[in-house]
Amino acid sequence: MKYKILFKHLYYSGVICIKNKLKYGYLAPVYYERLWVSPNDIQLRLPRAKRFKIFGKSRVISGSIIPGEWYKDAEKFSYHHVLEKRFIENYPWSELGVYTRMMDRINEIGSSDGCQNIEEVKERYKKIDELYYQIKREKRFKTQEELNGKKRNFAKGRGELRVFVGKYGKLIHGSGGNHRLAIAKILELKKIPVTIGGVHPDGIKYLNKHRSK
Repeated sequence: MKYKILFKHLYYSGVICIKNKLKYGYLAPVYYERLWVSPNDIQLRLPRAKRFKIFGKSRVISGSIIPGEWYKDAEKFSYHHVLEKRFIENYPWSELGVYTRMMDRINEIGSSDGCQNIEEVKERYKKIDELYYQIKREKRFKTQEELNGKKRNFAKGRGELRVFVGKYGKLIHGSGGNHRLAIAKILELKKIPVTIGGVHPDGIKYLNKHRSK
């Protein structure tokens, strides 16, 4: 299984990179490319339901170039307001509705974010507390390479939160990392690592400014 996954990433890294650059030039996105962006530049999101409606699936292959007006369906990212109540106003998680929302989803489909019961839900939010204070101490996000303790030669952005890039260069949160992005906003971090979901053809020219720390 490990080698099958490795082969998949190698295949997509090569195919998508070559295809994109032949058609769109050297600025074209790369499969699981890692970018560095200001959290404040991510003001929009494409939630799971909208991604299903637009793309027919919750995730598109990283580095995909997607024409059309899908970016117009993005909505305001506001999840950080929940975490502001937790970490700035010191509300307990139990008063913020997060347990109820996750348990509703568990009762509906059997699991939510890997949790299957209330004990696991509480443990998840305990880890979010720990993550917040760790990032606050270190004043930075560690990359997935750093967290895994292993340098990658390709697909360096795999595991980072995903962003889409719209027609006019606006960054749109796609999947993964809701809490990490919200924490970065609250702590006013200058830049965080992200990876590419999909990019509008007219958005390609905006990528270069995010390619260095």
